[in-house]
Amino acid sequence: METNNKEKKIGVAAYELIGTTFIMLGVMVVNGYYSAGLALLPFMTLLAWDVSGGHFNPAITIGMYVSRMNFGGDLITMLIMVTAQFAGAFLGVFIGWLALLDKTWADSFADDPKVLVTSSWVGTVAPSLPVGGPDLGDPENGFTRDWQTFWAMLMTSMILSLFYCSIKNEAIAPSDNKIFLVVAIQIVTSGCVAANTLFGDIGINPALASGYIFFETTQADYPNEKIASDKLNHYLWAYMIGPLLGGSFGGLLSLIHARCANAKGRDNSVDV
Repeated sequence: METNNKEKKIGVAAYELIGTTFIMLGVMVVNGYYSAGLALLPFMTLLAWDVSGGHFNPAITIGMYVSRMNFGGDLITMLIMVTAQFAGAFLGVFIGWLALLDKTWADSFADDPKVLVTSSWVGTVAPSLPVGGPDLGDPENGFTRDWQTFWAMLMTSMILSLFYCSIKNEAIAPSDNKIFLVVAIQIVTSGCVAANTLFGDIGINPALASGYIFFETTQADYPNEKIASDKLNHYLWAYMIGPLLGGSFGGLLSLIHARCANAKGRDNSVDV
């Protein structure tokens, strides 16, 4: 949207899809940690900067959509980007499923002298516990962190969206150096992800969360993996609604920030 590539919708969709796919694959490779996805984020963001903007997160796309206040003109592009992000997440899950060996299979050839790769080298895609996931407390007392999870996702997504929308606004951006801005995005994103460690750090990105939870739910073979998928499933609503609302609020706050920063020549600013 902010790249004004409305006539290149296929390219915009392709960059968002491919970028989200690789980030999702990174998450799968390290059993649910967001760290591998974060490691790929600067590279993918830099590549997509002038094409799609390099969002790879529906919350950021929604925030940018709100901040531009061009609802009719940007609607189709926004929907295409969000759809591509979700599609990319599920494509990343599929590639991860193809690329990583199943634990049962790994155990079956662990002692086979004809196989050069030992079982210790073979990762399980689904974690035995929800890595960085919420502590639900005593099951007899029910789920104890529903709202904490929701508010954590909302607030961190709002911060991330506010930051992203502000630095993509050329009138108030602190620099026009792409490398500097990409590094800044990396730092803020890492901070927001770290803040969500207790509540499932992947939940800050609805596309990644939905893809990963889908995999957990369909591929959980062992009792401990079933427990993990149940926990993640319970919080799916928070991983969807929280970031999308937070992204929207962040977009609105970026408008106020632009006005307070005395942005010049901005057509979509608002009076406060």
